[in-house]
Amino acid sequence: MRSLNHTPARYARSVLAAAALLTACGPSAASPDAAVDAVPTAPGLTVKWHLSGEFPYLASDRELTKIELRVKSLRMVGDSAPDDSRTNKAQFRLEWEDGGVPSDVRFSQAPLGAYTAVKTRLDGDASNSFKLEGRALVNGTWYPYELEDSIVYSQTLPISVELTPDNGQIIHITANFRALIDNVDFSQLDNDFGKLEFRAGTELNKARAVMSNVFAITQQ
Repeated sequence: MRSLNHTPARYARSVLAAAALLTACGPSAASPDAAVDAVPTAPGLTVKWHLSGEFPYLASDRELTKIELRVKSLRMVGDSAPDDSRTNKAQFRLEWEDGGVPSDVRFSQAPLGAYTAVKTRLDGDASNSFKLEGRALVNGTWYPYELEDSIVYSQTLPISVELTPDNGQIIHITANFRALIDNVDFSQLDNDFGKLEFRAGTELNKARAVMSNVFAITQQ
């Protein structure tokens, strides 16, 4: 009767044969399935919004805790950019408050090609183009303030972006409201029943000068 016990040599040959069979049947490193997990960069143009400095802005004599902008239009300018919804977003708000930040603006259908500028237009129509809220220390007392204006603010921000079939592009726009708040002499504002507000004159004109260039293209 033949023994059922394998010799070491026979066992080694069995292991090698099994390994060879698995190698022949299993997927190779060059299998088409290997590329399935690759995630390409999303197409189109994406605009992300930022603020200069920390927010809320808390200084020794002034604080900025809420920002609201009414955007009439945000337009991407390029060689093949049409003036329609593929490269132009109209009538929306940008708000910063209580940890909330504005959503990205996505132009997923933007045509391929070179883009040279971003045009922004703040215009509240019958309402305010912007409103800033916080509080300020005047003569030893803290007062809440609401700073707002209704005129149109337009900017053209130069960029150099090439949109290709394989890669989308992200454009970072930073707003510097800290410069506006630092430039205000709150003791010169109207005190309307305990709330500080702009009046026609020097402080409003100073704010308008900052607002005319409030946006900038930045690297993140």
